[in-house]
Amino acid sequence: MKYAVALCFIAGLSNGFFGQGDDVFPISSTRQFQSPVSMLWASPSDGSPSEHVLTPQGTSAPVKGSHFGYTHPHFLGDASTQDTAVLARSKALGPSFVRFPGGNGSNNYFWDGNLPVAILQDDVVTIDDLIDPDEYNMGTNELFQVCDSTGAEPVLVVNFSYARYGPGEDRVAQAAGYAADWVRHVNHTLGRNVRYWEIGNENYGPWQAGYMVEGEQITGTMYGQIFRVFADSMKAADPTIHLGAVIYPLDEDYDDWTAEVLPQVQNDADFLIVHDYFVRNPNENSISYGQMMASVSEVSEDAASVRSMVSQYTSQPSDHFALAFTEYNSNTGNREVAMANALFIARVLLAQIQEGFDLSMIWNLQSGVAADGGSHGLLAKNSPHQPNGSPRPAYLACWLLQKYLGVSVAPFDVDISGMYGVETEHANGTKGGVLINTDSQAHTLTWDSPSSLSPFVHWDVLRATHETSKLVMLNDITPASVEGGPVAPERMLGRGTLQSGAVTFTVPPYSILAFSRASAPEVETIVACEPYFLDDQLYTSSDLVSTYDFDAETGVAVPLQYELIVAEPGYCSTEGCMDPAFIEFDPFAVADNGACQTPVVLGCTYAESANFEPMANVDDGSCMMMLNEDCPEDLDGDGAISTSDLLILLSTFSVICQ
Repeated sequence: MKYAVALCFIAGLSNGFFGQGDDVFPISSTRQFQSPVSMLWASPSDGSPSEHVLTPQGTSAPVKGSHFGYTHPHFLGDASTQDTAVLARSKALGPSFVRFPGGNGSNNYFWDGNLPVAILQDDVVTIDDLIDPDEYNMGTNELFQVCDSTGAEPVLVVNFSYARYGPGEDRVAQAAGYAADWVRHVNHTLGRNVRYWEIGNENYGPWQAGYMVEGEQITGTMYGQIFRVFADSMKAADPTIHLGAVIYPLDEDYDDWTAEVLPQVQNDADFLIVHDYFVRNPNENSISYGQMMASVSEVSEDAASVRSMVSQYTSQPSDHFALAFTEYNSNTGNREVAMANALFIARVLLAQIQEGFDLSMIWNLQSGVAADGGSHGLLAKNSPHQPNGSPRPAYLACWLLQKYLGVSVAPFDVDISGMYGVETEHANGTKGGVLINTDSQAHTLTWDSPSSLSPFVHWDVLRATHETSKLVMLNDITPASVEGGPVAPERMLGRGTLQSGAVTFTVPPYSILAFSRASAPEVETIVACEPYFLDDQLYTSSDLVSTYDFDAETGVAVPLQYELIVAEPGYCSTEGCMDPAFIEFDPFAVADNGACQTPVVLGCTYAESANFEPMANVDDGSCMMMLNEDCPEDLDGDGAISTSDLLILLSTFSVICQ
């Protein structure tokens, strides 16, 4: 568990801040909803009267690619780079930013395995606690394997504390040079051009290596002075990189840490790093659901505090620095792996965007369950209740936001207890939104944003029966396990309807409903799980249905014939074997039900063949027949009739016999 608070600043339009943030973390201009080629025909409302018409208010804030990130900690080991489940889930999160190697471990991690033979007396670590990227801990090369597999961009954290506990009088210069060597190795030798580097991790905290060395406690002034030495060395290695300095978002905390750091780094840091785990209690399970949700307000409080401190303690304007929220999560015990955390994480990330933060990175990708029942891992690890690498509820919340958020968001004016929402605009001009219901009652709301150019409405719903439920449903599909959610959400059919006018949504209790308009540039298949009425007609089987298509020449939607398929029984709750290495593999399955029983064994399955494989259960076409030596059909003389003999025979066709 972490104990510090993290904050990240996005120089966003919503607050009128146009500082260094957009130079360091550029605004995305290409994000848009990817319209599916198939959808599940459904009604967005249960027929209840609408309680409210959704209207966006205030100025929109930009959504950046850097808002979708997580830490891939070193302790997941080299095995995580070959874990197909972990890699598939990481890739499905979309283009993300990946932080490495930690975490607390960053301050005793030696990237090249060149550990010092001795260190000064440190209250937190000994020489045996230093981390070598050996066959267990991940190294730089393994990180880049992950990035290559998932399309992620790395954010690297250098070992600041080596400048404190390193041996010798020149330990500051030695540690700074060591960090610069990592920059050279990564950006010059490997040609990776990593842009973002954090100098240390939570160095204000007594839980960190380097906090108390030889009886001397680090101060903010000391950190800032050493930071400048690191900055000189690292930017000499590559002047294009961006460097982050560790601050704490509240003034006067941790011995005035930030008040002392800011004057020292004001001309050298490109972004400021803050961490937040929100409401805290020694007994994390005693934190109530109400306290958890109320603590989302810390995002705006931290933003205001950091801007104020920049103005007060530096000669720079309040928006001078980009701010990087490089760790966040909740510390709420069992609720960390329940629907409550999915709702919380969605609220926090949207708040970060609206408050003008630049970088958001959740802690962390995968971890086991703690003694209090909680876990910060988006993916399960060593859980008795769900498979390793399978999604926890918070993962599905992140996946939904990545899928549906465009280039900007603006809050809806929802004056209903427990309801929160934003409207989003995509790069192509279409609109959508996210509705979050933290209440125990369903709410029906109308989105009055008509569009004849984008008449289709697509949506997904993540929900649970209660906020404490660790089993969640995506579009009413649950996994085979008793915790977590569907294993492969990107393979599931989203819901859709045709509605060019106002759309009314019923948002279930404890749910996140994300939606978007879309045109249909080509014929798409509409899959229904039961007979549906459309234009007052009942469709019970495959029929041609008059819908709309976007005409690029006229710029309007025109009638077109679309195919409506009423699915076979079971299609819409497609559980089955999801591993292609098993005979029972179902390519349409979206949730694993434990049906994988028989591993695929390739080989010749014909018992009379020369190379019969009794263990094979899938024929690979390799069978060769045993023949007599004088068999005339053995055209190539290899003692067996095989494909090669057939090819010889076919090659003689059309030859004129003399």
